[in-house]
Amino acid sequence: MRNTLAQRWPGIYIPPIPEKKLVGNNDEEFVEERRSLLERFMKECGKYEYVTHSKEFKLFAREKGDIEKMLSALGRLTPMQILEKYRLNFNIDEDQEGSPLSHYKENIIDFQQFLRKAIPVMEIQKRQLKKMMTVRDEQDASYQQIITSIFKYEDNNVEFYGEGDPNKRILTNPDIHGDVKERADATFNGLRNPYREAYLMLKGELLDLKGMSDALAGRENVVKMMSATEAKKRDNQQELEKLSQGKTTLKSIFKSSKSKENDILNLQAAIEVANKDIADYKKLIHFLTIYHGQVAINKFKREKQRQYLRLMHNMSVKEISNSHLQATFWNTILEVGQKTNN
Repeated sequence: MRNTLAQRWPGIYIPPIPEKKLVGNNDEEFVEERRSLLERFMKECGKYEYVTHSKEFKLFAREKGDIEKMLSALGRLTPMQILEKYRLNFNIDEDQEGSPLSHYKENIIDFQQFLRKAIPVMEIQKRQLKKMMTVRDEQDASYQQIITSIFKYEDNNVEFYGEGDPNKRILTNPDIHGDVKERADATFNGLRNPYREAYLMLKGELLDLKGMSDALAGRENVVKMMSATEAKKRDNQQELEKLSQGKTTLKSIFKSSKSKENDILNLQAAIEVANKDIADYKKLIHFLTIYHGQVAINKFKREKQRQYLRLMHNMSVKEISNSHLQATFWNTILEVGQKTNN
C-alpha cells in the first residue's frame, strides 16, 4: 500500500513503514519494536488527509481479497491527473516565479544536504542508544538482584554476626520486613527506561527523514519522466520528418505505403500527446517545487522540533519519577537502619 501511494503520489511525503527483518524476525524485542513502529506508521498516516482519503488507502483499509493485486490494478495516472489531484489536496499558490521560486529551490537543496549529513550520523546514534537502552535495563534489573543478595546476606552473615538477634537486621527485620520488601518491589518494578522512548523516537525520525528523502526523489523522478518524454518526442519527430520526406528508415524499410501513412498519423498523434505531457510535467514540477520549498520542508522541521520538545519533557518526567522512587526507597532503608541502631 505504501509503495503504491509513493508511486501514485510522486513528490509527496508518504509516511514510511518500518523495515522487515529477514533473520530473527520472531525475536520478542524486534516484534514489539516493529509493532510500536507500525502503530506509529498508522498514526502518522492519520495526520495526512490526502493519505487517509486517497483511493489507495481506502482500498487497503476497506476491501477484502487480494489487496496487493487490487492495488497493482490501479491505472497509471497522467501528469495532469496527478496535478489535478494535488490541486484538490494542497493549497498551493502556483502563480510564483523569480525570486520566491529560487528561494524554494535553495530550501530544497539545503534540506537535501542536511539529509545526506544527518542520516548517517543518526544511524550511528541509533545503535548507540540501543546499547544504552540495554545497559539501563540491565542496571535497573541489577537493583532487584542487589536487594535479593542483601536479604540472603542478612540471613547468613548478619544472623551470625548478631548472634541470632533479629533486631540487628535491617531489610529482614521481622517487624518491618514486609514493608521493605513491598517497597523494593514497587520501586524497581516502577522504574522506566528513558532511553527506550528516545531510541524509538530516533528510529521513527530516521524513517521520517527517509520518507522526506523519498518525496524529494519523487520530484526528481518527475523531472526524469519529463526528460524521457522529451527524448521520445525527439525520436518520433526525426522518424516523422524522414517518413514525411519519403525517406526509408530502419522502422519502415519493410512497410507498405499504407502502413507508412498510418505511421505518420500515429507519430503525429504521439508527438501531440508528448507536447501536452511535457507542458503538464513542467506545471507539476513547478507545483512540487513550491510544495517542498514553501510548505512541506518547513512543516516537517516544525513537527520535528515539537517532537524533540515532547521527548525531552517525557525523559525528564521519567528520570524525576525514577529518582523519586529510588530516593524514597533508600530513605526508607536509612530510617530502618536508624531504628536498628537505636
